[in-house]
Amino acid sequence: MRYPFIKEHQQQFSLSALCRVMQVSRSGFYAWRQRPKSARQQQNEALTEQIRAAYHESKETYGSPRVFEELKEQGVPVVRSGSPA
Repeated sequence: MRYPFIKEHQQQFSLSALCRVMQVSRSGFYAWRQRPKSARQQQNEALTEQIRAAYHESKETYGSPRVFEELKEQGVPVVRSGSPA
């Protein structure tokens, strides 16, 4: 959470200041940037693209319940956030 925040605000503030405020080392930030994406992060990004595709295919009329149902019909393993188990 800290490193993505630093990356996002790096153009507005100095890296040294951001690292100091977020209580991380600059070397830690640079090491984080070099790491490959985790399997979980790759899965999340793929799901995000599938959600966007379903939304755009509906001509941007579907809300989250209908996007969820559309993905479920396509066999995409999704769990609706906030729904009872």
